[in-house]
Amino acid sequence: MGGRRPTAVQGCLGLSVGVGADRLGVSSDDPDLDVAWLADRVRALFRHTVPYDEICVGLTDPLTGLITAVQNRRPPVPPETYLETEYVAPDVNRVAWLGVQSDPVGVLSAATVGKLVSSNRYRWVLRPSGVRHELRAALVDQGLRWGFLTLLRGPELPDFSPVEAGLVRSALPELVRDLRTTLLRTSTRVVAERPSGVALIGVGGLVEEASPAAEGLFAQLASYQSEVGLALPVPVATMAASLRAPAARESRRALLRDPDGGWLVLTGRRLASAGAWSRVVVSFEPASPMDVAPLVLRTRGLTDRQLAVAMCVLRGMTNAEIADDLGISVHTVQDHLKANFAKVGVQSRRELVRMVFRSGYSERGDRGYSERVERGCPERLERRRSAEGWQRAAHRGGTEQRCR
Repeated sequence: MGGRRPTAVQGCLGLSVGVGADRLGVSSDDPDLDVAWLADRVRALFRHTVPYDEICVGLTDPLTGLITAVQNRRPPVPPETYLETEYVAPDVNRVAWLGVQSDPVGVLSAATVGKLVSSNRYRWVLRPSGVRHELRAALVDQGLRWGFLTLLRGPELPDFSPVEAGLVRSALPELVRDLRTTLLRTSTRVVAERPSGVALIGVGGLVEEASPAAEGLFAQLASYQSEVGLALPVPVATMAASLRAPAARESRRALLRDPDGGWLVLTGRRLASAGAWSRVVVSFEPASPMDVAPLVLRTRGLTDRQLAVAMCVLRGMTNAEIADDLGISVHTVQDHLKANFAKVGVQSRRELVRMVFRSGYSERGDRGYSERVERGCPERLERRRSAEGWQRAAHRGGTEQRCR
């Protein structure tokens, strides 16, 4: 198991994927098993160069860094404890934090200056799991956070050295590019639109109420994350945990890969002040091309300003309107457009719109669909009204607008 031999070490969420895809009873090259694919790649890259006892890998929302998928067996500590250290209690080398650093690789001993017990994750999760040393890396490309990896060692192996951290760092670019290609290839299949859904997550992370569509999606997500041990599907659990942090915003959105193909927009809203007893309304709906557009454009290397200009173009704005909206000159808008066309590989606004919409939703990238997005989709407005109705009902004690 892992980099050298079987051990009793278990790591983040008790993950133990060093056994390979055969343990799962599926082929690791199945396009729907991207976490297993990532685990196989990490194991192949570092088995001999950076010895480890166990590895931990996961996928994240590329735009926000929210953890959306992991793969593991049940840990010796409740998996909710890991989420507590990742989103609620303060700690070093969190996945989301590493994803926005100039150096995405972090060694726990270095981050704690040798005082491992100052890390909540070490005290609450790693040490009870038999882990002594931890190296984490965020899988980042063009500002997009696609996932993370963690290498774990028990007390019998020495700590991760700067040289080993450098080896991991040098292997990340190719690994991230391959992961990005895999995820985008398996996430843009055209499928029938999934109906929107909403659920109320109550005390202890339990579902108090859920619409039929939410029940269906939760069951589907849980079916391939069953070994995690969480009461909720991973993206729902991480969404709820992230909203409980002391300084958390009242709401947040994230892109979630639909198990049937394409993307979903996952939205969470806290119904009380942040804390362990906060209730959270979680809703989802099929992502529109405009939701996925920033993801598609970021992969082409657009800067923040270039992305802002491109999004304005997708909304049908003229150069003068873009200049006024962004507070820049028309000439600057034209310069950004030229750069955008070059990076994306198109020669006109129409080609840019076609490329973005077809990259995100293939056959839906026609003019009629883009015009529908610009006008505002009535169905999406109705979904939002439904979610808002649930939130009002939850505030009143949930006596109205029950889904079941």
